[in-house]
Formats: sequence, structure tokens, C-alpha cells
Amino acid sequence: MDPSCRAEPAIKYLSAERTQNQYELRGKRWVSPGSTQPMALGNLYQDILICRCIGRVCYAILYFIGDFMPASIPLIESDFYKSFPDPDHLPGDIWNGLPTFGIFSERFLRGIVITPACDLANEKCESITYLPIVSIDSYLGSMAFRYDCWLEIKPLLSRLAGYKDIPEPGRFELWPVEFLDFTQGISRDMKGKSLSVEEIEKIDGYREYVLSAHAGTAKAHHLSKFFKADKFKIILSRLVGNSLKADVHFLPSDGLDRDYSAIEKHSLVLFRYPMSLPIECMNRAKNMLDEREWAGYVEKNRKCLPVLSHMPIRPIKLSSLKGEFFSDLISRYLNMYIRLGSPDFEDGRICKIVDEIMEGV
Repeated sequence: MDPSCRAEPAIKYLSAERTQNQYELRGKRWVSPGSTQPMALGNLYQDILICRCIGRVCYAILYFIGDFMPASIPLIESDFYKSFPDPDHLPGDIWNGLPTFGIFSERFLRGIVITPACDLANEKCESITYLPIVSIDSYLGSMAFRYDCWLEIKPLLSRLAGYKDIPEPGRFELWPVEFLDFTQGISRDMKGKSLSVEEIEKIDGYREYVLSAHAGTAKAHHLSKFFKADKFKIILSRLVGNSLKADVHFLPSDGLDRDYSAIEKHSLVLFRYPMSLPIECMNRAKNMLDEREWAGYVEKNRKCLPVLSHMPIRPIKLSSLKGEFFSDLISRYLNMYIRLGSPDFEDGRICKIVDEIMEGV
């Protein structure tokens, strides 16, 4: 639209000000239109009319530039977190140095508190429950993603001689390293067709992934060597959009320096690993100022609170997830567990039912 046309209604609106007002300014006095005698209306009328004129000008400016302003302010990563978290315990608190009790290769991870606010505020709970937070880099190399990796490489491996002699791994299992011996130095498939350089590199990349996974060091860059580039990008996009898996929730990096960051790397909250700690331990961790004091507390209370043997370092609250983002997280967490579910038909039975339906079409 032509800007002059866009501004025309506003200009007409401004020009109507003289006819809408009962008085006009002549010199420094206010008089009635058509009159030669000034009227002592006082500062009140002057202020009112001046404010109305300013309002008309502002309206014209906003009306003119309205189409050029964004409908909303774009969301950025730092919008997810509170700059100054509350000193009291609250759901959404993000802590560092929480124990993993041997479930993960890392002894300590970040975690987000999911204990209800009323329980924390009224001291109705003796423990605080949290969900671990891991980087996307670590998650893609974990047990949770092994099946996806297998589905990606299986079509290529199934073309090789020797594949049929080896049982497929379970959903969360890895092949023993020796099972991959048949892939070493291979250049042709079972039909004698030469493998492309890209296919050989994918096989080598999967072997490297299996070796690193057995060592507990698999990361995202191992997967990128045998996943198709466009598919790998889609996987990452769906993780960020919380549409790939129902049991994880994306948290963006807060962009702060490492020493002050609550979420240093783009990460995922793991819904299937809720953990708890006594609230007494968390209260102590919150109020103590240094590691020496914490070490003394651990040594003194190790027998009455055995969990302290897993907490040689003091947990520290770093930040808190803002309410609207925590609500989304907790609703997805609850939805995953309240699903009733039911047994599924086997593939053969499904095919039989489909055939019966097709007969009646």
C-alpha cells in the first residue's frame, strides 16, 4: 500500500481536531471560533486540548507504521529462564551437581525440580523429586537412541554377506564388537555389486559408533557419519520442537558463560528417570556457602542419611524455568505417564484385518 494513502485517514483525523474542539488558540489565549474576545478558560482547558492534539499525532504515527512492526517479539533462548531464581524451593528450579546413582555414566548431572509447589511451600514432603537434564550431544549417543541408529544402518548391512548369520540386536542393545568383523575391508555386497565410497564410509562410521558406545563415549558426531545429512537435520529439528519422542523435553542453552550457565548446551529433560533426594539435604545445600562446610555435613550425617554417600559435592541451584515453559514441560511429563494403553495386534494379524477390510471395499 502507498504510504501516502496509508496516512490519509490519519491526516483527515488530525484536521478534524479544530471542528471537534470548542475553542482554538490565538496567540497565547483560547477563544471561541468566530469570536474576537479571548476567554479565560484557564490552564485546565489548555492542558486538555494539548493532550488531545498530542494523542492525535501519536495515533497518526502508529497508524502509519503499524504494518511495518512485528506482530510479536521473537522468542529467544534466554526467555526460558529466570535471571534471579527464588531462594526458596520451587518447581522448575534447575540444580547442578545432582547425583545420578550410577544410572548414567556421569556421576552428577543438572536436574529440574518437579515436586508440586504446594508441597514445597507447606513442607508436606520430605523429599524433592527432579528429572535429569543431559545435552542433546550426549542423548544421541545414549541407549535411548540405539534403535534409531540400527534402523538407519540396517538396510545397508542387510545387503552384505554374513549379515543373516548374526542375530539382530534388541531395541536398546548393541552388537558385540566381534559381530561387526564381517564388515571390515568389505567392498562388495552379497550379489557382487561394488559398494560406493559413501556406503563404505557409513559402515565404518557405524562400526566406530558401536565401539564408542561400548566405551560410553558415543556422541552426536558419531551418528552424523552414517545418518543421511537431511534426515539427521530433521531429527534435530524435531527434538527442538518436542515432536520426535514423548519422553524427552527440549531446553535451550541460556547463552551464559560456563561459570554462570544453568543450561550450557542445548539439552533434553529425561522423563523416564525421576529421582529424589531428602529435602533436608537440599535445604543444607541451599544454605551452605562453601564446600568445606558441606564436606563436614556429609561426614557427620552419612549414617543417618546414607544418600549423602552419593553427594560428595554440594548441589547448587543455578536458575529456574519460567512458569509458562515449566507448565508445558510438566503437562508433557504427566501425559506420558497417564496413558492407559493396550496390547497391539501382531503384524500378521493386522495384515489379515486389512485384507478383510479390502474385501468389502
